[in-house]
Amino acid sequence: WNEETEEWYFSVVDVIEVLTDQPNYQGARNYWKVLKKRLKDEGNETVTNCNQFKLQAADGKMRLTD
Repeated sequence: WNEETEEWYFSVVDVIEVLTDQPNYQGARNYWKVLKKRLKDEGNETVTNCNQFKLQAADGKMRLTD
């Protein structure tokens, strides 16, 4: 959540965690990792345009995520 612009930010992993009903972040992260590799192997170009940027993690640290 950005107070100044009043906008929410979600990572791809956060969305996958909810959509696939994963019990934890690690499960969603692994799901995205495998899916991203499969899409790249198929020649899907949308995955290559997904740049990582830093979001605040549950532990309060800023970490790179898709």
